[in-house]
Amino acid sequence: MIAFYCFYLLLLFNSIYIFFFVITSFIYKPYSCNCNAKKHSFVFLIPAYAEDNIIIDTIENLLSVNYPSSSFKIILIADSFKSSTIDILKKYPIQIIEEEFCVSSKSKALKSTLPFLSKASFSIILDADNHVDSNFLNNLSSYLNKNCIYQLHRKAKNLDTNLAILDAISEEVNNCIFRAGHSAVGLSSALIGSGIVIHNSMINKFISNNNSLGGFDKELELQILKDLIKIQYLDSVVVYDEKVSRNDDFINQRSRWINAQFKYLIKGVRILFDQKLFFNLNFIDKLMQFSLIPRIWLLPTHLLFLLLFILINNKVFISLSVIGLLITIIAIFLAIPKQLVKLLNLKLLSSIVHVFFLSIIAL
Repeated sequence: MIAFYCFYLLLLFNSIYIFFFVITSFIYKPYSCNCNAKKHSFVFLIPAYAEDNIIIDTIENLLSVNYPSSSFKIILIADSFKSSTIDILKKYPIQIIEEEFCVSSKSKALKSTLPFLSKASFSIILDADNHVDSNFLNNLSSYLNKNCIYQLHRKAKNLDTNLAILDAISEEVNNCIFRAGHSAVGLSSALIGSGIVIHNSMINKFISNNNSLGGFDKELELQILKDLIKIQYLDSVVVYDEKVSRNDDFINQRSRWINAQFKYLIKGVRILFDQKLFFNLNFIDKLMQFSLIPRIWLLPTHLLFLLLFILINNKVFISLSVIGLLITIIAIFLAIPKQLVKLLNLKLLSSIVHVFFLSIIAL
């Protein structure tokens, strides 16, 4: 029974943690831009594995940005692409690094770009399906400082299915908690996996030492926070990301995320003790994040515990579970942007049950 109650207290901690950072997100103040700042030079890094169907649209989107062509370049790491796709891509003014990795990973792909980054000030890591607005680089350039690492605001590019809408809501809830909420109290923002901007004086160190096979962003976070560098969140600089629309894609994606989360929780705890990082608040907070259960599990799990506490008639824990349930509902609702709240309906809410079971399958 002790383990049973301890597990519930851990669940309650999850809810208190996200509630706290949802509330602090309301005092988040976006960085003020310097419109007269000098124009930085950029390189887009796009690690892509067999993304033949979507990569042309992405390249055309990036080439259409309103910025001096001499001040940005695009490097595509084309892993396992069809030769016909490569032939088409060669018609565009981009650099293509062709690879055929035995075991593909984002870290391997990015390492292959390191010899070609010296002329640019900043690298922007994108996924093959990411798009940006035409004024993206002008907007981004006005915020940047040397020796900083930034996470941009990733938004949904598509809202064409219930699954895509729920995926978009999940992304924005995480933006609220782990990026805006953390930045508001001076903590480091979490990375996502794309929309990452790194000054090129720092990128060689972090990319060359990243040997992850899955969980590239989590490995990168541990390296950055271990070195006492804080990741900044730029809420007003947007990268549009394709949301999953198919059950199989959702299961595969969540399975990778859950596996990476607990893998790097174990690795992070080892680093914490090996390097005695007990006063590194951002590193400890990152380990707390890695220990959290997926947000989609919080409400069902609170409801299950409430029923169990009612059955065993434990009045103290009945009260605690009601409180936990309420703060979870309030936190998640407050974290959803207004434009996505408008999309909520009974059909969409009923599909949450479907997504919950998909996330269980992902285990």
